[in-house]
Amino acid sequence: MEKILEEIQKDKLINKYLYQYTWLSGSGTKVYPICAKYKNNKINEIIIQINTKRNYFEKLIERYKGKYNKIEYGYFSKTDDSCPSQLVFKFKGV
Repeated sequence: MEKILEEIQKDKLINKYLYQYTWLSGSGTKVYPICAKYKNNKINEIIIQINTKRNYFEKLIERYKGKYNKIEYGYFSKTDDSCPSQLVFKFKGV
């Protein structure tokens, strides 16, 4: 799954819309542009902060799902103005 994370970090479309800064959530949780969440010492979710509210990512999500069967699903989450939109990939069996 680290290979998938590395590929995502280099993806041209993601980098075009990647939020370029960290930001504070709540009273002081630092949120990075690309975050990997772990469960049982394995990545079970990748969350990417996006600087657009438009969903340009459906084909990208399908491409990654087709290439990596470990991805259970992905989605774009348009949020309110209190935080950036997100692109999320969830992994199977973790």
